[in-house]
Amino acid sequence: MALFNFFKRNETFQEIATSTHPPLIIDLGRFTVGNTPLGQTPWPGDFFANPLKKSDSLENKALGYHLQSKNNRLESAFLTIQDFKGTILNNSSATPLSIHTTISDIQSIFGDPYWTDEEDEEVILFYEYQNGTIELQFEFPDSQHLSYITLGINGVLSNQEQRDAYGITKPWPP
Repeated sequence: MALFNFFKRNETFQEIATSTHPPLIIDLGRFTVGNTPLGQTPWPGDFFANPLKKSDSLENKALGYHLQSKNNRLESAFLTIQDFKGTILNNSSATPLSIHTTISDIQSIFGDPYWTDEEDEEVILFYEYQNGTIELQFEFPDSQHLSYITLGINGVLSNQEQRDAYGITKPWPP
């Protein structure tokens, strides 16, 4: 019995989440992770609620996500598309995004971005919502294939210094 307890105590969150929890559901149009809206305290029924009480960062590389919180409020979700095993929705409708998703695919779903950053071969599409308090980023490191999605509150472009660094002259908030 003691040996069993030793192994049970040493399970990582990644092992537990991979084996016992449902896939993560991200709604990019409703700005929710599971049933938790960005900027809110995680809903107790979401499997990540308790781990985020103990740590402001929760990463599961095997399932392709990294969640961050601050002051017990969900701040962001970062998805590695190649590894993401959950479901991506847009306003409660299935939105099958993959490593084969192109920039024009994203624009046909989400419209024109507030800002597009193109440096070397990398392209990042920035979408700003709710007066710039919600940011959605789609990253294409090779300018052709979607690799990462970031959904967060008070994102990169909410900071004037960052907008200046990107050379943004558009009005803020959008």
